[in-house]
Amino acid sequence: MDQTIPTFSANLYPKKRTNRNGKALPNLKGYVAAHDNPDRQFNVAGWSTSFTNAKGVILTAYNGQVEPFARSDSARDKMRAGAEDNIGPAVEVNGMKLESGRFVLFESELPNGELTEEGFRRADIYGWWNDKGVIRDISGWTNQHEGGRLSVVGSVQKHWEREQDSPDAAPENAKVSAKKLKKMQEAAAHAEEPVFGHDAPTEERTF
Repeated sequence: MDQTIPTFSANLYPKKRTNRNGKALPNLKGYVAAHDNPDRQFNVAGWSTSFTNAKGVILTAYNGQVEPFARSDSARDKMRAGAEDNIGPAVEVNGMKLESGRFVLFESELPNGELTEEGFRRADIYGWWNDKGVIRDISGWTNQHEGGRLSVVGSVQKHWEREQDSPDAAPENAKVSAKKLKKMQEAAAHAEEPVFGHDAPTEERTF
């Protein structure tokens, strides 16, 4: 698979949205793929909330769910995966108990587009995905398109254990070069918004 194709890509909807029954619609819709199997893309849907970090800064977070089957799976595989419904253990990460098939993302406190000394851009949002008991790190970089549409592209990596983990700033390994980020954004620009199963989830769940 082309390494410039992001393993995390989604459209963002900052405003609260509801369906005709008044239930909350996702503020984030896209896909994730494991770094060691990038061709299997899984649809994701997430809802936004706010949190206050240790410095008193109010930031945005997303929590949501990942479909138990990949977009490329056969109809039969999807049927079986749907019946299993993300079987796997809950895992504690950063002081949170994250259920199987769930993800959580935090906005970084670092200024948008901040660069490292090597010229890499640090992630705007980052977090974790419980892939049936395996924790995977997610890093994303936001982008505003013509007409005001917002999106995020990024990567899914092997979980990096580190001390004093906190949602104050993206981890040190969550960075990308300007050249690679531009290629990822171009690759994601033509992707159609996914349909999450038959009906998109409409009820927010806690992580």
